[in-house]
Amino acid sequence: RSSIFCLQSRGDILVSGSTDKTVRIWDVESEGCLRVLQGHTQGIWCIGVSEKLIVSGSWDHTIRVWDLQAALDPNSSEESLCLVTLKEHSGRVWGLQFDDFKLLSASSDNSIIVWNFLNPVPPGQYKQCE
Repeated sequence: RSSIFCLQSRGDILVSGSTDKTVRIWDVESEGCLRVLQGHTQGIWCIGVSEKLIVSGSWDHTIRVWDLQAALDPNSSEESLCLVTLKEHSGRVWGLQFDDFKLLSASSDNSIIVWNFLNPVPPGQYKQCE
């Protein structure tokens, strides 16, 4: 049995992440699941949602950026939903914050990474304070 570890809402949708390695998009009004996003290899600890994107952080040390509009379209293929997988952390991803320009991620590897959506490579990384 899996547990839901995180959730975020935006308008009429709710997005959850859980130990079954999935991100689920829910319709708040109908209380039904609209889409299941798969790709992480371990549980999902943190979620972020904007008008266009879903960002998920996992115990598998990765962050996935998903196309929310495509995910809401039942005709979209599964392959088109994950836009990018970010793999700089060497530990579990515990926290995420993002806007249209940057993504901040925190990990059990004692680092915070600043990802620039306009120019994603190389990320700025903050190591543990001494």
